[in-house]
Amino acid sequence: MRFVLFAAVLVLSGCASRQELSWRPHVVSQVPDSTPVRYRVDTNTPFVRGVALDWTRKTPRIVTARGDTVVVPPGVGLDVRLREKRGKATMGAVIGFVAGVIASYATCPEPKTYCGEEDPTPLLGAGVGALVGSRFKSYPWVRVRWEAP
Repeated sequence: MRFVLFAAVLVLSGCASRQELSWRPHVVSQVPDSTPVRYRVDTNTPFVRGVALDWTRKTPRIVTARGDTVVVPPGVGLDVRLREKRGKATMGAVIGFVAGVIASYATCPEPKTYCGEEDPTPLLGAGVGALVGSRFKSYPWVRVRWEAP
């Protein structure tokens, strides 16, 4: 019965979560000027970072921090920084759950055959980890395509 109640609360909380309506470009022409962007030719070269210029006209250029205007070579991977910060709640929940499983197993008495069936430590660890992870926020980068398929 407890498992059914827990599963129902989990499903209902997932359905009731708020949907974030945020800006997320998919192609170059959706990136407005002055948006932080970056690209690199291959994995051995550093990123060229700056702000977008003329990306809506499909002629992407980047204005670097030094004030130089760089023409983006065709075919390179282009990344755009989103406007909203995102938290790390999922990663925190996973780390907290694993820490809870380890703590539950460590405190289990010998012969350690029936450990954790009714121990709430992993779930509590996941909850605390999700709360802590949600406090660590950063601006995510997304990859944009050159043209629509």
